[in-house]
Order: sequence, then structure tokens, then C-alpha cells
Amino acid sequence: MDKPEEYDVCLSYATEDRTYVDQVAKILQDHHVRVFYDRYEKENLWGKDLYQHLAHVYRDSARFCVVFVSAAYASKLWTMHELASAQERALRENSEYVLPARFDDTELPGLSSSILYIDLREETPEDFGASIIRKVKALPEDTSASTDSISKPAPRQVASQLDPRTAVYEQKAVHKIKWGSRRNLSVLIGAVVVMSVITAYIVNPLTPERSTGPQVYQVRVLVLSPAGRPVEDAKVWSARGGEPKEVPGGREFEIPAAKRPTDGQITFFATKGEEQGATTVTLGPEAFVSGTIRLNPPGAVELRGIVQDESGKLLEGVQVSLDGSGEATSTEANGEFRLPPQPLGADVLLRAKKDGYVDSSKRIKVNRELYYIQLMKEGA
Repeated sequence: MDKPEEYDVCLSYATEDRTYVDQVAKILQDHHVRVFYDRYEKENLWGKDLYQHLAHVYRDSARFCVVFVSAAYASKLWTMHELASAQERALRENSEYVLPARFDDTELPGLSSSILYIDLREETPEDFGASIIRKVKALPEDTSASTDSISKPAPRQVASQLDPRTAVYEQKAVHKIKWGSRRNLSVLIGAVVVMSVITAYIVNPLTPERSTGPQVYQVRVLVLSPAGRPVEDAKVWSARGGEPKEVPGGREFEIPAAKRPTDGQITFFATKGEEQGATTVTLGPEAFVSGTIRLNPPGAVELRGIVQDESGKLLEGVQVSLDGSGEATSTEANGEFRLPPQPLGADVLLRAKKDGYVDSSKRIKVNRELYYIQLMKEGA
């Protein structure tokens, strides 16, 4: 992080669960925990672009993010946006950043079942507030203590020495397994698997090279209006085909690894009425990928074209980019490419390149026609 976090913890929850969360937030505030809770931020949020600002808060502005998991949470676009932002931070830092707490057994996409959670069906708001305080204050474990008491204070100054009220909550919050970390069983299983693989290679060094990466990619696409608001009824599709399914927070595509382009880039498109948009994501080592499409107002036109060689052969895997925009895609087996919509009548420059061919560029005036680009073989 470039600068210290503004909050100790941010709370991500569904409105239906506010009664419980409100009590937890009050406990944290009373014990001097810097908490991001939307009801405490009304003036600060007033006039802000919430989509951008909340992404920043849940990704960059807190030491921990507590996610209150419930069926209501999984059904809302905004909570899933918050979760995606928090998961981005957790993935980037490989840390115990996302702290799940469950009202029920609802599964959240991308939230691993191996991450330890706290069951709120067995916790009062006071008990759960104690757990968060313990995590935030980071008191050292005392293995001789029970889960209900701490026999003696830590040798350094702790929160209870700063505020006597905090001691009550700290004493209730000792956990034998770290909240938000992977369960010890998962670690053990992982170690056994790794050792088995190593042994197999030692015993049989001629074993064929194993494939790496996921067999199937799960790509989640969020569609936003031109004003930046989530859109639920847009039509969404992929340049690689496949039927999307509606999931909390957008549409989800399953892309088999066999359909992954050489450069890993796949473009997704969305339309609603006369509004349209597109985004390009890169499929890499992670199975879960996300992208956001912001719809363009009427008057913007999707760029479509064909790339072929001098003999008329359609070329697959040609990288086609829109100069100066950062937008790029790859041609399909039929030589076709699609790029995000551009203003009708605008002058733009298309660039195309592929190994073994001379790079090519073509300046066009945006309209609704199909554009043709020809590549010449090197040395021809």
C-alpha cells in the first residue's frame, strides 16, 4: 500500500441484515476501531460516484474486510461488487484480508470453502464484535488460555490498557484457528498432495509433463449503464461463444481451457436497447476472472472486421488493436475480430500483427460496415 489504510475494518453486508450489523458497528465504534459502515459515512459519500468509491474502499482503504454472508447478500449487485473488490486485494496480497461471517450456508462465488468463517447463528453481536476487536488489535495467541479468558496481558501495550472497556471483548475473542486463514486440514492435505507429486516424478521421471492452469475458466461480467449503474437486463455474449448464466453480481461464462486464445484475451459484449459496450479480459493462471462492461450511449458503433493473408486465407490469432485506446482483441478461426464501440464517424487507426507476418495498420472512419485487413507473410 502507498499509504496507511484509513480504516481498521470495512463491513460488507446486505440491507436485510442491517439490524445485526448495526449493533456490531456500534460496538466497534465504541471501542475506537476505525470502521467503514455506510450509515456512518452519509456526508462523506454524498455526491460521490459510489461504484468507483466503494471499489476503492473495499479494495484499498481498510486492514480487513468483514463479509456478512447470507442469501440476501448473494442476490445483490452492490454487495457482489464490494466482494469482488475485496477479493482483488486478498488475491494481490495473498493475505487474511477477507473475513467471512455467515448468517446461513449460502455459497458466494470465488469465496473458498477452505477459508475459516465465523457462524453468526452461534454468535451474539457482542461476541462477534469481540472477534473483530481481537483480529484488529492483533493480540498474540496464548495457548494456555481458554476461548473464554486470557490469563494475563501481553507484554506490550494492548487495547485493554488504552480503554478498560475493550478488555471484556478481547477476553471473549481468542480463536485457536486464525479467522480468515486456510484451515489446517487444507494445508495438511495440500502438503500430502505435493509430496505425492514429487514422489511420482522421482519414481518415474519419464512421466509426461502435466498441464497447468484451470480446465475451465469462470468469467464474471458486470454491466454498467453510461452513468455507471449496474444493469441487470442487458444482453451479454462472448467472442468465444457460450451461454451466460445469471449469477449474483452479473453474468457468468464457463470457458473451456481448450478455447483459450494463444494470448489469453477474450472480448465480451453487451447491449441494452441502443446502448452497447464491450470489454476484453485475459485468461491466465486463475480460474476466476472478472470484467466490467460500461455501455456506451446511442451513436457508438462496434468495430467488426476480417483479417486475411494475401491469398485470401482467413487468419486466426491475429492481435488487432485500436491505436491509442488500449483496446485489443484476437481474431477467431473465421478471421473475425470485434472491438468495443466507437463514436459513429470518428477517425481511428486499427493495427494488426501476428508472428510470421508483417505488421499492418489501417485508418478508418467508424461506420457499420465490415472492415478488411490484409497481412503479408514476412519475406514474401
